[in-house]
Amino acid sequence: MRVVQMMDGAYIEKMLAHHFRGSDGRVRQIDFTAFSNELIAEHDELLRAYYYHCPPFVADDDEDSHRVRANKERFFAYLKSQVGITVRMGRLERRPAGEGRYTYIQRGVGEWITTDLLTLTFGGRLDAVVLVGGDSSLIPALERVQAMGVEVRLACHPEATPGGIWDLADRIIDLDEAFLNRCARDNLNGGYND
Repeated sequence: MRVVQMMDGAYIEKMLAHHFRGSDGRVRQIDFTAFSNELIAEHDELLRAYYYHCPPFVADDDEDSHRVRANKERFFAYLKSQVGITVRMGRLERRPAGEGRYTYIQRGVGEWITTDLLTLTFGGRLDAVVLVGGDSSLIPALERVQAMGVEVRLACHPEATPGGIWDLADRIIDLDEAFLNRCARDNLNGGYND
């Protein structure tokens, strides 16, 4: 089957932060090439892996936010340098949440996923999509591509399952500890180092 992977970077980060920590309590990192390879079945032909995210918000007076953004940009540059991975960037909006606090809202990522999904489907270029994440706003587009014969595979952690899409998926790929261990940078040679 001709397969495209669509990875929601924010979902992956949250999943790793909550479910993939080392004995020292630090979040373990994955090698995205190994991760991508683990997501496809033996006879699949991976056409492309798409990674969707947005750069962190940077406050002018906050040196730490500048450091975080610089690290993220190095990571995005690393992903862009990998053969077969396309990085699509949304934007992060900061909104007041009262008492000097802010909430951050990701914008444009769902639109990128929907656009790529429909473009590839209507072009007759794919047989299956592997969605890592699962914003429920994607359900109408996923239903449309399913109606056109595209298999929808949802890859998510068993304890971080997106609502609504779970029932829609033709196949579930459990991103459980065993799966993530096969992709862990500390178990592999190479990969991105921040």
